[in-house]
Amino acid sequence: MDEKSGSGLTASGRPYGPTTEELSVIGDRAMTLESVRKYIGCSNVRRLYVEALDDKKAKPPTRFRVTLYDDANHRTILIDGSLRDPRRVGIAESTVPPRPSDREFAEAVQIVRDDASFATTIGERQLDPYQPSPALVLNELPDGRIERHIAVGLRQTGCQAQHEIVAVDLMRRLVFRFQGGLLPNVRPKKRGGSSERRGQT
Repeated sequence: MDEKSGSGLTASGRPYGPTTEELSVIGDRAMTLESVRKYIGCSNVRRLYVEALDDKKAKPPTRFRVTLYDDANHRTILIDGSLRDPRRVGIAESTVPPRPSDREFAEAVQIVRDDASFATTIGERQLDPYQPSPALVLNELPDGRIERHIAVGLRQTGCQAQHEIVAVDLMRRLVFRFQGGLLPNVRPKKRGGSSERRGQT
């Protein structure tokens, strides 16, 4: 798209790296690769996002990453490959729980809307769902694995504007509430749109 400045000069910009649509196609193809299907096995994984990886030596980016999450086994699966030859990929696991995708958060909000404890108040617009910071509620299991839940903030729409933050288990479609309505490391969003953060997951 061209942009004209007051000096009469014209500057044209080109997209930096692959577009969102192109990355989505790359992610679709990666999921069909035999090596990826074999690695995942029978696990029910979610594809969270496909990203172009920044490379200090190469502009535009030459590599991509597909991030998957396996709820049942609490594992993050990373598929890395070359944008020039997306059929050749490397597969690895990470112990770091990935940030929620937009689709995951939308699904979490819908689960809260369907929950009997919140259906009426959200339906009558007495509660306004939003994404708090941090956006995950993490629980360490006895075997050392990390259970990952999506945090959903609920703000009263009245004058008091009190907050409650819940944790949503997407796999089991459960909503967990906490004493006092807030977790120590998950803070509500300020009225102005910015957020407070104390601690980090």
